[in-house]
Amino acid sequence: MIVYLKLIRIQNLIIGSLAVLVANYSIKTYDVLLLCHCILSVILAMSFGNILNDIIDLKPDKISHPNRPLPMEQINISSAKKLLFILCILIIITSFFLNITSRVCLLLVVLPLLISYNFYFKNTPLLGNIIISFLLAFVFIFTELVFLNELKIMIIPSLLVFGLSLIREFLKDIHDYEGDKTHNIQTLPVKIGQNKSISIAILMIIVFCVLSLFPYFINFYYINYLISLIILVEIPLIVLVSLLLRNPNKLMFRKILSITKIISLSGLLVILISNN
Repeated sequence: MIVYLKLIRIQNLIIGSLAVLVANYSIKTYDVLLLCHCILSVILAMSFGNILNDIIDLKPDKISHPNRPLPMEQINISSAKKLLFILCILIIITSFFLNITSRVCLLLVVLPLLISYNFYFKNTPLLGNIIISFLLAFVFIFTELVFLNELKIMIIPSLLVFGLSLIREFLKDIHDYEGDKTHNIQTLPVKIGQNKSISIAILMIIVFCVLSLFPYFINFYYINYLISLIILVEIPLIVLVSLLLRNPNKLMFRKILSITKIISLSGLLVILISNN
């Protein structure tokens, strides 16, 4: 059981579920049964995407992520594909408990993007990062569509999540440089090298830190947003910049990725605090 939890990346599913809860709290509309359907849809979709990614990236993961279940041969490809098929069926079944708008988004936006990313766009510099960041941010949009069947409250929070996710996804590509280069996966770090990619990552962090202040200045959020953003997100990002300036090795990059995951959780907390 534990090995299957590792395969679907249970820690990422927990973050996705928390994002649904934060989005639901933000829109102030409560329906426990609908909330369960929404969380289940997100968990199934994320699990599907994670397993598909591990199947397709099996060879480079033997270099970049050797401790994952498939590279370690704790689960065979055949079992992973069977689970992938079951998840696809469950996603379709679960979608029929949602309204038509969110159902269309799940089946005609999320699933096609997960599949096309893994088969085509992952090999396109930066575009793959943008697609994954969009899908992560889309959890907020999807939640509002599930509950309200419209989109107005979650636009800015989803943009904040998109920015943080893009930084993390790009840093993951820098970490995966050796495996991707060996197997000719043309991410931007493979195209331009690690040093230039680190410079771009630093620039992305600086731009995010500036743009993330705008919701306060346009009065979408208030002083509790500004204070929590600076303490929980921007200061840790500045620390991240200082680590990146040291030209980190692979071990340090793993620590940096762990920090970005904590910052992502802190970003959810900022959105939660901002809606009080």
